[in-house]
Amino acid sequence: ARQPEAALHHGGLAYLSALVGQPVVWVPPGPFLMGSDETKDKLERENELPQHTVTLPGYWIGRYPVTVAQFREFVAQSGPQPARADSLKGREDHPVVYITWHDALAYVRWLAGKTGLPVTLPIEAEWEKAARGVDGRLYPWGDEFDETRCNSREAGPGGDEDQIVARRNVVAGEHADDLLADPDPITRFHREESRRQRTRSDQG
Repeated sequence: ARQPEAALHHGGLAYLSALVGQPVVWVPPGPFLMGSDETKDKLERENELPQHTVTLPGYWIGRYPVTVAQFREFVAQSGPQPARADSLKGREDHPVVYITWHDALAYVRWLAGKTGLPVTLPIEAEWEKAARGVDGRLYPWGDEFDETRCNSREAGPGGDEDQIVARRNVVAGEHADDLLADPDPITRFHREESRRQRTRSDQG
């Protein structure tokens, strides 16, 4: 992917976002810190260690998670039903849940065919850089937890239909929004393949 020239950026960005069906953002090329630092992250997992530098080319990514409304449109137009019918329930502007990796892959392939763009699922490193930023912070906004910046047990999202939309104003990692404490992300590879991809990135 290549970022548009400055003179065409805003018009091209609006056109690209309209094609995809939601705002997209450009994540610049360069290195970032991936994984956890066990000296400051007490909730780290073994597969997040050690923290390491990964360098990625620039890429575009959707600013928000795919919504129930967007996934319903895909099912209505493409025909195949998702593995769980519950994924089609819920409020239209909430993130879609209960979908499998195969459901997600079918969705992006449908979107690619519809738009003529090379739409795909992000690899794990692409998702983490967009959600977190480049400096190894614990949360998209810094190292201190803030329940007002995400949907969490502490914030108690309950049934408030405005919360998902309202919190889209919080920029996560300066790139994508709503990527913390919402549904687990689905990336391009199954978990085992994702670990192999991370190893290849480490080795350059």
